Amino acid sequence: MLDKYIEISIYAVICVSLIIVLYVLKRNHYPFTPLTENLKSEIKKYGLVHFTSSYRKDIIEQSKTMKSGDSLSGSLKRSAMYRAEKGLIWFYSGKNKFTDLSEKSQRILHKRECEFECRFTDISDEDLNRITYRKKDLAFVYRGTIDISRIKIERISFDR
Repeated sequence: MLDKYIEISIYAVICVSLIIVLYVLKRNHYPFTPLTENLKSEIKKYGLVHFTSSYRKDIIEQSKTMKSGDSLSGSLKRSAMYRAEKGLIWFYSGKNKFTDLSEKSQRILHKRECEFECRFTDISDEDLNRITYRKKDLAFVYRGTIDISRIKIERISFDR
């Protein structure tokens, strides 16, 4: 009987440890920090930029809105990453060009075949309240849907 309690205790410790590890990973990956006043003024001045593929650019233009996950395939929509990021649109500061991004960010964008940048300007105070950021690389997240009339889509020039 004692062996059964030890076994259950070990499983409980493993489960709790796994939950803690997943929580820490999520807190390190997802931007939860509210914008500072300096960042708000920088975003209002320069806007934000989102990098996307040719395929997703077409979907954004057809739907007349930009929202997370619309263009993903069925298997990706069922993935844990998609469910965790549902409703999030990832951006970088609009004052940065593609070549200003870290090498890691550039590799990720190349891997995802990003050929276009969507510049989000005309950002209201209401929009700013929907944005949080990740301190380590200033990646921004917008929670919601953006009307395409507020976005300018251009092909990325990788040598700028």
